[in-house]
Amino acid sequence: MVMTVFRAQDVEAPERFDAWENMCSQAVMPLALRTDEPRSFIGQLGAGELGSAALLNFSFCSHRGIRTPALIRRSDPEVCTVALVVRGCLGIGHDRHEDLVGAGDLVLYDSSQPFYFQPGAGAPGLTELLALQVPRSLLPTSADRLKPLLTMRLSGSGGIGALTAQTLLTVRTQMPRFTATDTGRLSTVLVHLLSTLACHHLDADSALPFGSHAEVVLLAVEDFIARHLGDPQLNPRMVAAAHHISIRYLHHLFERRDTTVAAHIRRLRLENIRNDLADPALGHVPIHTVARRWGFTEQATLSRAFRDVYGTAPRDFRKSACQVRRPAAQEPA
Repeated sequence: MVMTVFRAQDVEAPERFDAWENMCSQAVMPLALRTDEPRSFIGQLGAGELGSAALLNFSFCSHRGIRTPALIRRSDPEVCTVALVVRGCLGIGHDRHEDLVGAGDLVLYDSSQPFYFQPGAGAPGLTELLALQVPRSLLPTSADRLKPLLTMRLSGSGGIGALTAQTLLTVRTQMPRFTATDTGRLSTVLVHLLSTLACHHLDADSALPFGSHAEVVLLAVEDFIARHLGDPQLNPRMVAAAHHISIRYLHHLFERRDTTVAAHIRRLRLENIRNDLADPALGHVPIHTVARRWGFTEQATLSRAFRDVYGTAPRDFRKSACQVRRPAAQEPA
């Protein structure tokens, strides 16, 4: 799945800001937008579907926007959105509350509730947002219970906030690699993650179904494993201890993925090794060095595991991959 992109600066100056407003209203929700310099406006919107959810990537210069009761009556997609400020800052609020959300932090807003916003408030340059949009009907908390959280700055520096922020960034990076089946499953995980974030700040754990807790713990575990693949000591015991869960419960979690913890670790390590061996820029790096980078301390162990999965030895795979790539590299531009 690849994110489709719209760039306002590709439109002729007289129609530029109107085109941006129309695109945002169609792809996100109807909004009333204003700027003092419409002809020089810079804005980019990327959008990708993730099953029932959607990932939106905004980058824009300072302007003002409002979601009014009249616009809500005209069209309401009934979605709840969590937005991560990747860079810059975002002023956002409603009639009873206003907050300034800086880079690394999060904010929730609801298409059924009025709000206003101003990217770049108090800071020059472009503001970039990464937003996860999910149908509100899929969340375990009611719209009324969510209201106290709307347009409030939520920290993304630790705990569930940090997990949410890092997950959004990872999903954006990996979007082109997702299959249709991947996006359907990932949609469920992302809905659970947003639910957990909301319930954490509402102190409403009782409102979150047990299955949601399990999915969020599993998401945290998978993120931990991905970040520690190079550690040869990475094993189920280490993973369970890092997340304060039993090894038995850890194995139970991975039943949701139809695999085991050890198999998951081995698969990721082999995939990364295979990618490195196929990379011409790393052709000078000895295979045993590549193996150690991804947690294999013994080359014989790597050779057996690699052959079992890919049907060839690491050395033969690298030679074959380089031969395939070399003619393409010699073709004229």
